Amino acid sequence: MVSFKLAIRNIKMNFRRYVLLCIVFFLATSALIFNFIGADALKTSMENACVRIFTGNVMVKNPDYGFRLGMAVSGTPDLVTDVHAFMEKCDGINDVKGSVARIRRGVQVSAEKTEYMNLLGVDVEREKKYSEFGVTEGKEDIASGEALISGIYLKKLNLEVGDTVGISTVSATGLPVRKDFKIVGILKDRNLNFLRQDSIVIGYEDAQMLLEKEDVATEVLVYTKQKDCKKSTLAAISEASKASGGEAYKWDEVGNEIVYASLGSYASILFLALACIVIICALVYNLTAMSIYSQMRTIGTMLALGMTHGKVLLKFICENIVIGILSCGVSAIFTTLGVVALDSKEIPMGVAAEIFGSEFLSLRVNGGMIILVAVGVALTSIISTLIAFRRIKRIKPIEAIVQ
Repeated sequence: MVSFKLAIRNIKMNFRRYVLLCIVFFLATSALIFNFIGADALKTSMENACVRIFTGNVMVKNPDYGFRLGMAVSGTPDLVTDVHAFMEKCDGINDVKGSVARIRRGVQVSAEKTEYMNLLGVDVEREKKYSEFGVTEGKEDIASGEALISGIYLKKLNLEVGDTVGISTVSATGLPVRKDFKIVGILKDRNLNFLRQDSIVIGYEDAQMLLEKEDVATEVLVYTKQKDCKKSTLAAISEASKASGGEAYKWDEVGNEIVYASLGSYASILFLALACIVIICALVYNLTAMSIYSQMRTIGTMLALGMTHGKVLLKFICENIVIGILSCGVSAIFTTLGVVALDSKEIPMGVAAEIFGSEFLSLRVNGGMIILVAVGVALTSIISTLIAFRRIKRIKPIEAIVQ
């Protein structure tokens, strides 16, 4: 209690000495809070992109078909069969909003130029109902012989809406197949294919004709009412998919790359946070050391009056904690207001919007994270004070007074 009172008294009498320390704590807390809020926003965006764009909430696919994040294959894919019967069963499950079937193929698209692209055969009505299917230009409803194409590849192929392209692939029976399609719209890439901008979309029946098979799909995406599918719902979907030769996977099992990318982003953020903490330690250490050495005579007097080295150390720890609490508190308030203001401004994602499926970055304030940052800064301050005080913990009163 004596050490705390001395710390408060010293701060009041020599507040100018602690202004720089206040600034360090203020900036460090703001930097760390923004750091972790940004990491959380990035992770949430990636997870939502995976759920919304690539897998729905549950993907049903043939377990032998090993495509990853929408990478198409040619040749003979392992297909889910009896798709319509499965989807009827699936739509009847309580927690399921609906499902869509897709046929995914690697194809050559030819006009003046030829590009290898990712073909998607879709049921437009179901896609519009359950996914975020849409176009940026042209018409959304595609008839037989019509296609939607990625805007980037429309330019690469020197095409315009209304032009015709040839799609060449290998059927499920191993025979080469080619058919002409009229481009009727520019696809919103992020709606159907995560991290891919090379999509061309045709009708589900046209895709089955290219495969020369009926009632098959490469994958069926099941949209549940909750992002994290209940175990009972997943079990029901799995049971329904067995008859079709498929197997049900939650989005995070299929989208391993998303999880790894999230971990990678977190690792980067953690590295920046650690670097920030090291800088805080160094600055607090230097400032505390300067404060200690500037008060050497006072320290000697306190020791001569019977205070132990531990109580003197406690005084300096109390000073830094008080300064830290005040600075971190003010910083947390201003940072929270700043985050809310930035979120209301709707920060554009730019080119990343095509990846994350959202035009704007969504920031959210996490009270627990702010408290954790404040505690971390306080612990950093204590550690720095202990290191700074180490050199004089064995000093004798008379030596301190003389110095």
